[in-house]
Amino acid sequence: MAKVLFVQHDLMEMLGVMSVSSYLKSQGHETGVFIPGQEHEFLGLLNKEHPDVVGFACSTGLEEKLLRFARMVRGMRAHRPLVIFGGPHPTFYPEIVEHPAVDMICRGQGEIPMAELLNRIDRREPLKGIQNLWIKRNGRIEKNSQGMLITDFDDFPFPDRELYRDHKIIANNPTKHFITLRECPFDCTFCFNHAWKDMHVNRPRYRNRCPEKVIEEIKAVQARYPTKIILFWDGTFNLNKKWLMSFLEYYRREVRLPFRCSLRADLADEETIVALKEGNCSWVKLGVETGNQAYRNDVLKKRLTDEAFIKTSALLRKWRIPFSTSNLLGLPGENLEMALETLRLNVRLKPSYTFAYTFLPYPGTQLGQYALDEGYIKTPRIRYEYADSFTGISLNLKDKDKIENLQKFFALVTQIPILLPLVRLLIKLPPNRYFVFVERISRFLFFWCRSANFPGLIPGMKEFFLGFGFHRKKAYNKLVKNTLD
Repeated sequence: MAKVLFVQHDLMEMLGVMSVSSYLKSQGHETGVFIPGQEHEFLGLLNKEHPDVVGFACSTGLEEKLLRFARMVRGMRAHRPLVIFGGPHPTFYPEIVEHPAVDMICRGQGEIPMAELLNRIDRREPLKGIQNLWIKRNGRIEKNSQGMLITDFDDFPFPDRELYRDHKIIANNPTKHFITLRECPFDCTFCFNHAWKDMHVNRPRYRNRCPEKVIEEIKAVQARYPTKIILFWDGTFNLNKKWLMSFLEYYRREVRLPFRCSLRADLADEETIVALKEGNCSWVKLGVETGNQAYRNDVLKKRLTDEAFIKTSALLRKWRIPFSTSNLLGLPGENLEMALETLRLNVRLKPSYTFAYTFLPYPGTQLGQYALDEGYIKTPRIRYEYADSFTGISLNLKDKDKIENLQKFFALVTQIPILLPLVRLLIKLPPNRYFVFVERISRFLFFWCRSANFPGLIPGMKEFFLGFGFHRKKAYNKLVKNTLD
């Protein structure tokens, strides 16, 4: 049997890696995982395990860090395994296959191509013609076609949680990750989905996994691993209302653990929110992106109105489901006033927490290409550290520093809006570490304390900072309105 060693950057469960691992094991192969630490640890593991393939799970912006370890594999003199890169970056930026340390890449779904690769290694057959793989040989690159997109995973084995048995931080994390749907029918320009559709022109229609199968997987994980919170990674958990209502009925009866999910605002009605509440939904995320409705729909192709967000957020507050919003700042062509529009909309929505990220022009996305064509960036290459600064990209934007500073105060002002006049003065200063500290403290107080169910740390936060008592709530709201206007 052949053996593959996966290399991933993040210290967390990665559903893609676990899914490929479980399928390979079902075909009789061996798998392991390394999460980059010290270089000597990696070389020691390679010399101990002698894998046939080292597979790097690579997201855009992390390629340079992972290529450093790929070069170490390349430099081995004995038992040198093949190096393959998979994941979002090689899928949408396949030029990485040209790097001297890379032997091949996998574009798109990896379960079947990786199994075929290991099968051929076992049988000592030529490694050519394997769908989804680009293979470098004798200075030439064989660009194989994409196989049929798989949308029905009910017959596939559950993701391999045992892969992380030696990584106790992951194995003992009480938040476990699940997914019920891999596909998305929408065409947001900041997302890879439109490029994914181009790669699979004849793809079948998306479909959710069978509710009973998802429940079976959750119960199996719950029985074997410490599990207190379920996190559904679906981009749109409420895409299919009929499926969702059926699933929540099973979930409410069989599991009942607190769970978190992402909703699309225009697909959420009160019946859905009530079902989520009864199912023990403990947190919802809404993707707002920008408070400028015209930009959101004309440039980002989000096709969502402000009113949809206002209606859904009101329902979530009514049924006491905490929620966060996700926003992008520094979008191509955005100015400070547009960024402040995003802040004002979030104040209206009153989320439990607000995530504000600086724009990253991912290669292969329409928005990344738009930024390049319009001269907002000089190169599609980015260096990703944290999505809270423009350090990793050469962004040509008029109010860049002010917008980057606003990102640091975004969550704080959303929770305490009357700080906005002060913040408008502070963001004129150069970006600095003190503003970063404000952002980190805000995240701790307003997100981690709330999402980790430590409500005792934050009661009356607005009153504590501002000196307003509960009986003066109307006066406070009026002051907020005057501040935003």
